[in-house]
Amino acid sequence: EEWPNKVDVRLINPAKSEIGQISKKKLDQINEAVRQHYGLNQWRSSGQTIDWFKSIQNKEDLSFLELDIVNFYASISEKLFSDALEFASTVVTITDEDKIIFNNSHKSFICKHGKNWIKKNNHWDTTMGSLDGAETCELVRLFLIFLIRKLIPNFGLYRDDGAGVASLNGVQWTRLTKELHALMKKHGLSITISTGHKVMNFLDVVFNLENNTYKPYVKPNNKILYVHKMSNHPKNITTNLPTMIQSRLYDISSNEEMFNQEINIYDKALKDAGYDIPGLKFEKPVPRSSRRLRKVTWFNPPFSKEMSSDLTKMFNAC
Repeated sequence: EEWPNKVDVRLINPAKSEIGQISKKKLDQINEAVRQHYGLNQWRSSGQTIDWFKSIQNKEDLSFLELDIVNFYASISEKLFSDALEFASTVVTITDEDKIIFNNSHKSFICKHGKNWIKKNNHWDTTMGSLDGAETCELVRLFLIFLIRKLIPNFGLYRDDGAGVASLNGVQWTRLTKELHALMKKHGLSITISTGHKVMNFLDVVFNLENNTYKPYVKPNNKILYVHKMSNHPKNITTNLPTMIQSRLYDISSNEEMFNQEINIYDKALKDAGYDIPGLKFEKPVPRSSRRLRKVTWFNPPFSKEMSSDLTKMFNAC
């Protein structure tokens, strides 16, 4: 919005040390310990969010809070990461050597025409594509969830999107909004908040507290596109795509009525992609049971319909 006076730039796939592999494994262990100890709602899928919604008691008395962290990845500073490590150290032991590894893994630079470029103020950054970037964000999210739950106990985060429920009036929601803005600003983060409504569009699901339902959600003006049936993909992919779509929509629909309300756009998208099907149904496809009777090493060559040579036969003959 402020272009060209201010241009936001992200550093993608910079040069990075392999020490990030060590940092990744250590942070994974720390995150799991913190998550289990505090029972924090750090969601990793729509399914986990639906499980949270189902567990909410007395839904008719509650309202939603939606929260979005603006430019989350780029806003993770060295101090915020340090504060998150300090928080995690109350649960699991983090040695000085671990902290050195974490900090070294976040040193980044980029090369251009034989010159090394670094950030003006600090070489510390959580870059896109870094080896431990996802784990770093997870730790910071756990720290933020812990802080936010002191203000709204029933709260969780999926990446940079948050959701919570509470029984508050208009004045109380306004006060809570100000407190959340102040809390995030203290840690160098900016957020947008929406509060006090009974229906929430979160990820790809619409949640309704009034009638205790949920159903698929598509953003306005977002056209659904699927792989065409005649595309250059393995036959098992194109054959099973409608079944996979039906299974997904079944999982994010609370009942058949909710399923049928949204199914037309998905039926149309599949027909536009060349799939001649009678229509998606509110049924959970039964997976085929398969048992591997012996240990087998499989060779899966890259797939292409344009390839005429029997590569598998040639490979086995070697």
